[in-house]
Amino acid sequence: VALAPDGSRLVFASFIGGDGEDIVRNIAFGEDGAVYLVGGTKSRNFPVTAGAAQTKPGGNYDGFVMKLVPAAR
Repeated sequence: VALAPDGSRLVFASFIGGDGEDIVRNIAFGEDGAVYLVGGTKSRNFPVTAGAAQTKPGGNYDGFVMKLVPAAR
């Protein structure tokens, strides 16, 4: 979820996760409109992109860093 800089309106929203426990621990907003998420997951099917440092679950709880970029307008 991203709000306008003044908090007046919703800019975009998304659902990301898998079939297990997924927790976002911190959120940062870039000047370019990107949203950065840091957290952890127990999901066996948490979405990853090609070239990710780890593409399969590695243990009981795995960390993630994610960048969401708004679609071109």
